[in-house]
Amino acid sequence: MKRLILSWSLALLCAVTMDAASIRQVGGGLRLTFENPGGAVSIQRSTGRFSPFTEIGTTNGTTYTDNTIGNDPYSYYYHVV
Repeated sequence: MKRLILSWSLALLCAVTMDAASIRQVGGGLRLTFENPGGAVSIQRSTGRFSPFTEIGTTNGTTYTDNTIGNDPYSYYYHVV
């Protein structure tokens, strides 16, 4: 199982993964783009590096847009599993 960790912060966009990945602010949300080897992937979000991650959705595709970020898109961490 490959694990993708994406972090969106005020001054730094950081992606650590075995596969190509990106994160972009699109409108009022954040769009995650990643390689999907096939099947459903779980999208998990946290509000801190050491906070627990909660599943916010699943997808069979290669993108997921988190439209529930509120007014502060700079405080989220993502796992794509």
